[in-house]
Amino acid sequence: MTHFFCPNCWHEIPEGQDECPECHVSITERWDKKDFVDKLIAALKHPEPTTPIRAAMILGKLKDTRAISHLIFIAQTAHDIFIILAAVRALREFESPVAHNFLMTLKNHPASLIRNEINEYAHSIDT
Repeated sequence: MTHFFCPNCWHEIPEGQDECPECHVSITERWDKKDFVDKLIAALKHPEPTTPIRAAMILGKLKDTRAISHLIFIAQTAHDIFIILAAVRALREFESPVAHNFLMTLKNHPASLIRNEINEYAHSIDT
C-alpha cells in the first residue's frame, strides 16, 4: 500500500489531496517552488527511515553546501543510528570547515558505529 505524506509536516495524507489537513499548506504550491536539493533536504525529516538515508546519501554526492547545516542537525537529533550514520557519511563528502569541525566533535560518540566512521575519516585526512 502506498502512503503519501505532506512535505511540510510529514503528516500522512490521502493520495491526490492538495491541502494538508494537519498544517493546511498547499502541497502543490509548496513543493513546486523547491528545487531538487531543497526536496532532498526536506526528505531528511521523512518519517519512513530509508528515505532520510537515501536523501543524505544523495546530498553527500551532490555536495551542495546548503545541505551541511541540515545534515548536522539530523546527525545531532535523529534517534535512528543508521540515519545518523548516513548524515555523517554525507558530511564526509564536503570539503568544508563547518562539516569537518562538526565531524571531529563526534570522536567520542556513544555509538561505536559512529566513532569508527569518524576514526576512518580522521585517518583518511591525515594521509
